[in-house]
Amino acid sequence: SAMMHEYADLSKDIAIPLKAPARSKEKAESNSHVNVLGVGNLLTTIANCCMPVPHDDIVGYITKDRGVSVHRGDCKNILHLKDKEESRLIEVEWGEADVRNYPVNLSILANDRYGLLSDITRTLSDDKINVVAVNTMSDKKEQTARMSVTIEIRDLQQLTQIMERIARLINVIDVSRSTNGDTAPQ
Repeated sequence: SAMMHEYADLSKDIAIPLKAPARSKEKAESNSHVNVLGVGNLLTTIANCCMPVPHDDIVGYITKDRGVSVHRGDCKNILHLKDKEESRLIEVEWGEADVRNYPVNLSILANDRYGLLSDITRTLSDDKINVVAVNTMSDKKEQTARMSVTIEIRDLQQLTQIMERIARLINVIDVSRSTNGDTAPQ
């Protein structure tokens, strides 16, 4: 049987910094995570479909009512735009990021065994990483388990470290970042 826990609010503007910046006593002038080239402070939102993080190649899409929606350059929604909509694309780049936690979707493939989910959640708990959603499917015939886990991390360095720790667990075959559309186990 499959257990599904939905993360209620993945629609917040997010961007994951490479490394959490040092806390400063001075207040930053702008709280924007993305800069729209050639334009000052413009409302930007991080697209939920591809969930880009700093250092991903990104492109902006001018929406009708939500400012500029920021997508990964390889986002399916951007790659399949109709010709008339391509004129709404705009060049953007990553700006400074605040110190905070960011939701990230992980996809884990493993040879199924007793205690696998427990070992994964213990690894996350040991690193004080909050788990906000889990979806696990076991394939009895293939004796594999596919898991989609949404966690909150502070930067890409922490994400890389936790993915490496999970990958070292017994029977884990693969750990990868997935997009919002890829969270359901196959």
